[in-house]
Amino acid sequence: MNCKKIRKLILNYWDLTGEEKKALDQHLRDCPLCAKEFDFYNNSIEMIKNSFKFEAGENFWELYESVLSHKLSNISAKNRILNWLDDFFQFLKTPILGPLPAYVFSILIFLFVLLGLYPAFHSRTLSEGFENNLVINDEEIFSSIDDGGVTIYSVDKK
Repeated sequence: MNCKKIRKLILNYWDLTGEEKKALDQHLRDCPLCAKEFDFYNNSIEMIKNSFKFEAGENFWELYESVLSHKLSNISAKNRILNWLDDFFQFLKTPILGPLPAYVFSILIFLFVLLGLYPAFHSRTLSEGFENNLVINDEEIFSSIDDGGVTIYSVDKK
């Protein structure tokens, strides 16, 4: 076996079959570099096992469970709401598809364009909303023609 395959087997040493372990042990006897890596791996595993030794007392888990349930049940409604709001605002701060300010700016631009174009698409006629402020002083209207869009007045002067 080559060293590259052996390095993969070293990581799975405890799950190897009998034949794989024999081949690995043989290679470790022949290759000092792989043997050194295997020793480093084993020493690391042992160090981790030794550093996380924990021995619980007789009633440790009962006491732990009662303290935990007591703390969880004492969360007030106000704190629950504040936690929920904090989670919600944290969600808004997290960029999912891009930065949030860019989204807000894009939505505002879209709304301004939509509101600006609204009258152009929703008026019934072109003259709707036109206010006639015609004022005639000291003269009388002789005739008027209303074609639906523009009203034309003829004035007879005295």
